[in-house]
Amino acid sequence: MVGGGPGRSRGRPGEAGSPGPDPAAPGPGDAPAPGSPDPDADPAEVVRELALRRLEQRDYSRGELVDHLVRRRGCERGVVDAVLDRFEAVGLVDDARFAALWAESRRRSRGLSGGAIARELRARHVSEEIIAGVLASFDPDGEAATAQELARSRARTMRGLDRRVAYRRLAGFLARRGYGPSVAADAVARALDELPEDSEPSGRPGP
Repeated sequence: MVGGGPGRSRGRPGEAGSPGPDPAAPGPGDAPAPGSPDPDADPAEVVRELALRRLEQRDYSRGELVDHLVRRRGCERGVVDAVLDRFEAVGLVDDARFAALWAESRRRSRGLSGGAIARELRARHVSEEIIAGVLASFDPDGEAATAQELARSRARTMRGLDRRVAYRRLAGFLARRGYGPSVAADAVARALDELPEDSEPSGRPGP
């Protein structure tokens, strides 16, 4: 018997004889994600909220914020620029401050050279003018001293290695941190020469 009585078939949703999902009802993918801005809100307020949320995590360059808001969040570039102009005016975004703090942090935590830091800042869309200002504040003697300390610390882990192997590994270690060949060569030679005799790399070839 055709009808809606108790004997009505109860197949899977969407099959004949059973009520399928209401096409007007919001599905799991239709609901805004927790913390998402109101889609009906003013675009400038949406950008402002997203940018402030980003800046709560750490300091960012203006270019990083533009990349995040436009490319990843789909905000309109003109609106983003207008909001970030206001942020710069009140000091919430300051590329010179960001670059100086980034450089100091990377030198202290990783012992990076000026060249390596410059590459990182370029990747974060900092202007060449600001990068040049940061590098101008670097003391060449201080950078050489940092390379020396890095080499000295790493050399202590190379006991028993052939000196040529230890030299090559230490030079590569410093090169990965952006130190030039001359600075690295001097730092490595000094570090190996300073090792105590009982821990100095031997003539035995290493792996």
